[in-house]
Amino acid sequence: MKHNEPKGSKAFRWMITGILILTAVVLMLPLYYLVVTSFKTMQEAIGPFHWRPQTRTLDNFREVFQMEQFHIVRFFFNTIFLILVKSLGTIFTCSLAAYGFARYQFKYKELIFGILMCALMIPGELLTIPCYEVYINLGWMDSYLPMTVSKFFGTDIFAIFLLRQFFAKVPGSLFEAAKIDGCGEFQMFRSIMVPLSKPVFVTLFLLYFVGTYNDVYEANLYLLSENKYTLAQGLQMVENLFNNGGHDYLIPWNVLSAATLVAIVPVIILFAFGQKQFIEGMATSGIKG
Repeated sequence: MKHNEPKGSKAFRWMITGILILTAVVLMLPLYYLVVTSFKTMQEAIGPFHWRPQTRTLDNFREVFQMEQFHIVRFFFNTIFLILVKSLGTIFTCSLAAYGFARYQFKYKELIFGILMCALMIPGELLTIPCYEVYINLGWMDSYLPMTVSKFFGTDIFAIFLLRQFFAKVPGSLFEAAKIDGCGEFQMFRSIMVPLSKPVFVTLFLLYFVGTYNDVYEANLYLLSENKYTLAQGLQMVENLFNNGGHDYLIPWNVLSAATLVAIVPVIILFAFGQKQFIEGMATSGIKG
């Protein structure tokens, strides 16, 4: 039997849909501006805004790949290397820590986990100076070590929280059956927990990918040589290449937009392929089991 939907409910649904569409359009405007500007000439880019380029050109993209100091391919692979090392280190060590919180019962477990959650409220910038001094004394400046080594010690509290929430939903009967079959703890983690946790692993990888891909603060802090620059540093360098030292120099927004557009393509492609697992991982980890 078909039930008629109340008029008020239907109107509310249409209102929410309209708000979401309007919000999506507003959020897409910066991306549209970036795409349009990347095809404009220098005169159009610094002049009055037009919704469409008056003269479309691909010279901006040619200049991006021909600039001697902007080694976009090298910067890209430097960034990918950092992403892989940081994400793999974090996923491996934090998953082990989260597994302990989700599976084991030990004294003061909730207290320790609560302290970790409180530590999330501490701004990372407060730790910048002491960490910087430690890395200088270790001789790690101008290397990737300050940005990667700590990831292999389970230091990402948010990752531990996200993984623990996901692990807590896995039925305990699976582990009891595995114990009867003679599986050890690490074997159960590898054979049961890891295959079931692919969505949350993909979620963490995407978060690390975007975070590292866009990070210029930490990279500028520790990386000094241009051959070790990340892509975010390279985009920042494009602007500095046109700085003549005066206050009236013009930033080539058309070239900078073209470089930025090339840089964000991998992020869009990765999210397009991983959005299902990303949404599933965030949804299942955020619900208390």
